[in-house]
Amino acid sequence: LAGQIGVLEFAGTGDKLPLAQEGLVGAGGSCDVIIRRKGVRKKLFTYRFQPRRGVEIIPCRGARVTVNGQKAQAGHFALSGALIGAGDVTLPMFRDNPPDEEEP
Repeated sequence: LAGQIGVLEFAGTGDKLPLAQEGLVGAGGSCDVIIRRKGVRKKLFTYRFQPRRGVEIIPCRGARVTVNGQKAQAGHFALSGALIGAGDVTLPMFRDNPPDEEEP
């Protein structure tokens, strides 16, 4: 996909959800990345890729989102290999070009 920065992957099945430069993740049909699993809200979080910083995770109101076990809040950045917890699922995030990322 043009503009794809990486994927979220389901550990048990290996199913991959492509990530564009930015988008909305959740179970709702209007989401850019749709996760149809028990306990996943219609709108979980928005994200946007920031060169040399990683992927910024911005939880939606009332959503439980973690990055590597830490509660995510606006401005939380995830690097390649980070574990994104959303509702009852945990998904590793992999970037297509992780060397472009640097610690903030």
